Amino acid sequence: MATFFSGSAVYDRENTSGLGTEETPPIVAVFTYHDMAGEKSGATDFQSQGIAFSVDKGRTWTKYEGNPVLPNQGIRDFRDPKVTELIKEDGTKRWNMTLAAQDRIQFF
Repeated sequence: MATFFSGSAVYDRENTSGLGTEETPPIVAVFTYHDMAGEKSGATDFQSQGIAFSVDKGRTWTKYEGNPVLPNQGIRDFRDPKVTELIKEDGTKRWNMTLAAQDRIQFF
């Protein structure tokens, strides 16, 4: 059984995730799943990233059925997702996830 660790949440105002509607855009939380049994066994892939979303201003949350959205790549410390929306010079937008990955930071 996995526990939830650190993460971040974003308000998806334009519903780019498709997890809400135009009338009820979602709040999307990105978090680290931590498998305690996997850690105790000495595995390196005991952390992965999942999401949950709310369409009622954070009162209730639904775990995304496709979790984990970012499986572990064989890295012992693979945690602390921070999601931000980037706006490029041409006005297009995209979501960017920053993760602690071992002793570095990775971007997805």
